[in-house]
Formats: sequence, structure tokens, C-alpha cells
Amino acid sequence: MCQLFNVSFEELLCLDDQNQTKTYQIGLFIDQDRSFVISQIILGKISIDIPSEFYQFSNQERMIILRAIKEGKLICRINELRPRLTSSEQKYLFTKHRNHKGGK
Repeated sequence: MCQLFNVSFEELLCLDDQNQTKTYQIGLFIDQDRSFVISQIILGKISIDIPSEFYQFSNQERMIILRAIKEGKLICRINELRPRLTSSEQKYLFTKHRNHKGGK
């Protein structure tokens, strides 16, 4: 069930309710499932300074974070994040999505 709902065992059983708003500053992924941490960041349950902590994410996790920022699900100081992005990440984040419809 934990994997299905992408939550920890403690959260599934409401054992860590007092830690829901905990800010992870050091060792973002220590003793936590990485996908759980990413989902909690996007949901706003874990507060981090994204530009400062961006180096800790894998390439796939970086894209998940960038997608959340692009979709407005996650707020971040873009001007501080931009220099930490690869050229392809910058292209993804700052290129508007075009809706291709059939016909003329």
C-alpha cells in the first residue's frame, strides 16, 4: 500500500503527524524513500530551498521537480535556479508548451 499511494509506512498509519511540516535542510534523503521525498516536496509538505538543494536530485528527479514548477504546482526562485540547470533543463523549463491541433 505504501508504494501504491507513494507514502511512508509511518504516514500510512498516521504515526508521524507531528512531523508533517518538518523542513529537511541536511541530508534531504536520509532514511526516506526518494520518491516519497519528491512527492512531499511537490505537495508542500516538505519545505526546501530548491535552488540550494537541486544538486541532490537525480536527473529524473530534477525533471519531476521542473515539471512541477512549470505546471505551477511548486514555487521556486527561478532566477537562482536557472544557473544550476543544464541547457536542456533550461530549454524545458522556459519553453512554452505548444498545443498542436490537426488541420490548418
